Amino acid sequence: MTKLQLALAFLPLCILADAIAQMPSATNGSPEYKAGQVWSYKTATGAEGSTILILDVQSQGKKGNLVHIRIDKIPILGCGSLHLTRPIAHLAVPEQILRKSTTEIVQDHTDVPEGYLEAYKAWQKNRHKEIIKRPLATIATPDSGCPVIVNFAQAL
Repeated sequence: MTKLQLALAFLPLCILADAIAQMPSATNGSPEYKAGQVWSYKTATGAEGSTILILDVQSQGKKGNLVHIRIDKIPILGCGSLHLTRPIAHLAVPEQILRKSTTEIVQDHTDVPEGYLEAYKAWQKNRHKEIIKRPLATIATPDSGCPVIVNFAQAL
């Protein structure tokens, strides 16, 4: 076998190995988190319908990225036939911690309403910024107990 034949025989293997190396995987940080993405995640029991909205991604240099998220649709249990939910308006989570919780992209891009960023802006102004370092399933748990809802128009 000549050198040219040998090179041509191994060329498809080299192309395949390069393509595999560039494929997204959880270990190399891909797919990349971007503002506007909606993700499903490993939830607490009873919170299976809740989702994560990426608000912003900040580079922390050698520490990696800090991902700012909102968790939507956390159930409030015990309201009979009413299906009420609540959000967690803002959490700052290191990317490596978030990677352990997220499971798949539900929506690649959605517009982030300006009102959703208020809690994030308040966090930025805070001198002692809290950063979450535990699984999101331990934070976004369903609330038990229905809030009191009063119809003032009928009460008067």
